[in-house]
Amino acid sequence: MSIKLDYAYAGSELKHISEELTRNVVYKCPFCEEEVIFRKGEEREHHFSHKPGSNCAADNETILHFNAKNYLADECFGPNGYYVHLTFPLDQYLPELYEQLALVGLSKDYDANLHDILVSLRALKGAKVEERVGPYIADVFCPTEVGNGLAIEVCVTHEMEEEKRSFYAAKGISYLELIPRKGENKRYEFEVKSSSIDLFFQSYRGKVVQYQEEHLYSKYYSQLIAAAREPLMEKEELLYKQKAVQKVIDDINNIGIEDYIRDQIFKNSTTIRAQAFNSIIRNSEPLNNVQYVSSRSGTKYLMGNDKTYFISSQQNLLYEILKKMVWAGIEVDALVGGWEDGNKNSIIGFDFKLPDISSVADLHQNIIKQFLLDLCLKFDHKIKNFS
Repeated sequence: MSIKLDYAYAGSELKHISEELTRNVVYKCPFCEEEVIFRKGEEREHHFSHKPGSNCAADNETILHFNAKNYLADECFGPNGYYVHLTFPLDQYLPELYEQLALVGLSKDYDANLHDILVSLRALKGAKVEERVGPYIADVFCPTEVGNGLAIEVCVTHEMEEEKRSFYAAKGISYLELIPRKGENKRYEFEVKSSSIDLFFQSYRGKVVQYQEEHLYSKYYSQLIAAAREPLMEKEELLYKQKAVQKVIDDINNIGIEDYIRDQIFKNSTTIRAQAFNSIIRNSEPLNNVQYVSSRSGTKYLMGNDKTYFISSQQNLLYEILKKMVWAGIEVDALVGGWEDGNKNSIIGFDFKLPDISSVADLHQNIIKQFLLDLCLKFDHKIKNFS
């Protein structure tokens, strides 16, 4: 049987067939440790193969399991899981919302990718294959800032043991049990056998609830405006509409108006750019966090996005930020003071006066509620006029 391998060892380093390989290096099979040869070309599938007369006994299931877990570890470390697509049936993961999804036009299956899960758990670099986790060995283990890590189990011939699931649950470790197969594009595809990624679905649950509220609010509001303007002749119709209005009044406090207003404000907002003098912009990405870091020599500096980037020209950037905010008409108060061991005053901070979205949302909510109460009174008056 001709065995095609995606991976081979070069010394102690595991190499994928897609990497740059050289003829003067000896590559060995991960299973039998015999020498293998890499084969690449336009007409053939790239792979490592054994020399004629090989006695390697690795079967297809063993090779699939090995390749899939190393592929997943590479995805966690490199492309961050963008190419690992997963489908979750929401009747299993969000049963309390399942029946409502079709009402607001959402699919009852959720297509995600491994990247979404890694982001929700704030995964750290350093996914490892065959990592010991307590008394068990995880096929792939990725450390995370949220929770106690993500374990990925590859299911080819054997399902994950119930004891292992219980251990992960008790230790707060998220897990994915995935069934692999090689797709037509040479990438691996995975079916979700089982999982415990509650932290990921909490964030998705919030998105679904917000979407429902916005959808239903828009639907109710347009119907109620139309109802207020059209002739109302039938008592039964009036009673029905009065009940509908009362239902909206009862639910008005649960409508995500604040989130909606925040989205609209940021969607239509003007960008104020602050940039270090003479610097060149290569790309942009959301700033998720800023950390104050000390070097081994004691020098203190700022880094952004989980210490991915050094924040350059900090004094120059502060100057640009303050200048641009003042030019944009944002009220800035300088906080003048000092420290207990000195009498000289200086600017030690700033107050930036920005709109309070929560107050704006409360105002809009009260206006809508008052409108609905007035509408209810009109319905009540018309109903009483029926003989």
